[in-house]
Amino acid sequence: MSKVHRGDELVQQAEKTMQVGFMSRIFGSKADRARDAAELYDKAANAYKLDKTWDRAGRAFLSAAEHYIISDDKPEAAYRFENAATAFKKIDHGAAINALNKAIVIYREMGRFNTAARLEKEIGETYENDDESALAVEHYKLAADYYEGEGQNTNRDNCLLKAAHISALLGHYNETINIFESISSSCASDNLRKFSIRDYLLKAGLCHLNTGDTVAVRQALENYTSMYFEWGNSRECKLLTAILDAVEDNDEAAFSKAVREFDNISQLDKWKTSMLLRIQERIKNQESEIL
Repeated sequence: MSKVHRGDELVQQAEKTMQVGFMSRIFGSKADRARDAAELYDKAANAYKLDKTWDRAGRAFLSAAEHYIISDDKPEAAYRFENAATAFKKIDHGAAINALNKAIVIYREMGRFNTAARLEKEIGETYENDDESALAVEHYKLAADYYEGEGQNTNRDNCLLKAAHISALLGHYNETINIFESISSSCASDNLRKFSIRDYLLKAGLCHLNTGDTVAVRQALENYTSMYFEWGNSRECKLLTAILDAVEDNDEAAFSKAVREFDNISQLDKWKTSMLLRIQERIKNQESEIL
């Protein structure tokens, strides 16, 4: 017997288990029958998984979850919704996200916010991989909120940083600046995280520069010195100051020189390069207006 055929048989048994007849009323309550059906759907889903028939596996797990809800077993229902999402993710990200959202609702009701946060982060990652950037940001922030409520500050910050990087690429600079500056401030009192401050402030500064408000940029750089005493002598601060001067002077050559010197020592990543290219474009546009 093929695995798919075995799965189909188990689904049929599950459906019959829930049929309300004379004998079923005698030998079991609706909750009992629902649990029996859930277990059969679960077995069917695993049979489909073995055959890599992901759509049927996902739908069987959903049915198992729904019947566990009828039997008032929320933990088992939530777990099956997660299993459904894992199966659907192979073929249909939208169906996977819908299943995860159903699991999240249950975990919230149970007060299991760490688990809800983990699933919100998973949704964010799925949207990010599918280039649904705005939705990715939304779910990363939801994950951060749940983690914060549970005192999981490191996990919170990791989700906020993901949201910040995407928001900046979307051009939401002020929102991104607030995240980088807030996390930098919280790192200042943590010896294990201080090493990250210069990078976060550099990223905040690049976003400031992309707003075009040079007065606000210079004020921000001064504020960073009071936030982190090593900032003024850092290579990151010197880079931002040189770029700011280049922007104010419409000097693309000076901009390129400052970036090149920094990159020779600390290679710029893709995100920073994207922010710098936008600043360079701003300088070019200013030069064109002058000409």
